[in-house]
This record gives sequence, C-alpha cells and structure tokens, in this order.
Amino acid sequence: MKLFRSAAFCVLLLAWILVSIGHGIVRAQTSCQVTATENYPRQALPGASLQVATLVAGQCFSALVTIDSYVIRVDITNPYSAVLSSNSSFTGYGSQVFSTTVLNTVTAPTSPTSWSLKVHVYVSVTGDQEPDYSSIDTIIIQVGSPFTPSTITTVVQITTQPTTETTQTEIVYSSTVPSQALEGLAILLTMIALTLTIALAKSRRRYEKTRVY
Repeated sequence: MKLFRSAAFCVLLLAWILVSIGHGIVRAQTSCQVTATENYPRQALPGASLQVATLVAGQCFSALVTIDSYVIRVDITNPYSAVLSSNSSFTGYGSQVFSTTVLNTVTAPTSPTSWSLKVHVYVSVTGDQEPDYSSIDTIIIQVGSPFTPSTITTVVQITTQPTTETTQTEIVYSSTVPSQALEGLAILLTMIALTLTIALAKSRRRYEKTRVY
C-alpha cells in the first residue's frame, strides 16, 4: 500500500513538473549568443519622427528542453531612462537560430541638440518574464544644425597717406611813408634847393664886385 502511494506521488510530481515546464513555471536554463546592430539617421530635423531599426541575430541553447520560440524586445530610452518606444518581434518555431529586425519610432526634440539615446535589447523564451539576454547600446542623433558660437570680427582699416607740409616764413622789412610826408619832404627839398641857389647867386655877385673894384 505504501509502495503504491509512493509510486502515485512520484507520478503526480513528474506530471506536475512536465506541466510546469510546459507552462513556463519551471524555467529552463537558457544561454544565448546575440548581436544587435542599429540602423538610424545620424541627423534629423527638430520635431521629426525617426525610425530606429535594430537587427537582432543569434542563437539560444536550453539545458533541459528544446526551446524553439523566442521573444525579442527592443526599448528606446532617453538618458533619464524614460522609455520613448518599445516594440517586440517573435522568432519562428522549429529553430534555435534567429535573425529579425525590430522597428522603433521616436520623435526628435523640438530644439537643436545632440540627442543621446539608449537601445535596450532583450531576448527571452516565449512565455518567460525574465530575459535570457540583454544589452544596451548608445546612439547619438544630431537634431538640427550643430550649435556654433557666433564670432563677430571687426576690422578697422586706417589708411595713412604721406603728406608733405612745407612751412615757409618770409620776413619782409618795409618802410611805409605816408603820402603827406612825401609831399612835405618834396617841398622842403625844393626850398633847400632854392635857398642854395639864392645863396650861390649872392656869393657870385659879391665875388664879381670884389674883383672889379
């Protein structure tokens, strides 16, 4: 009786384990080798809608059961860890090797800036809550024109033309005699001349008288 009960308990436990594995309650140990490559515009206009395409390729291995379906999720966050976009893709059944592209759409800031974004990639078995693989990449998109400080250059051109300045000082010594003084001088000279003439005439007459007598 005890043996029957022990066997029944083992069967029930095995059935519970199988059901649990089937529903993802007992999580199989899975390892993944994954590469993620982002394709995105390096420049964008302020306020524009942008698309980031993430190519996720790899292979996962399970230690307990064969896993042939995976969920690949890509989140885009800003530097403050706020999620701007999240999208998922499912791999096909029947193969542990996968390659898929996940598209995310984000809206650029409304003012020019060097926009830094983080791309989070998660790979997990379908139905599992915890990812078996995760990675974080950083991408930078230049929104608008890069800021360049304006430089104002003032050119002052001073043209100096050679000039030759000659200073000539002419000193003229002149004597200006008023016209009235000239007339007076002429009259005086005339009177002197007459006086001399009369004096000469008188002295000649005296000489002649003295000679005769």
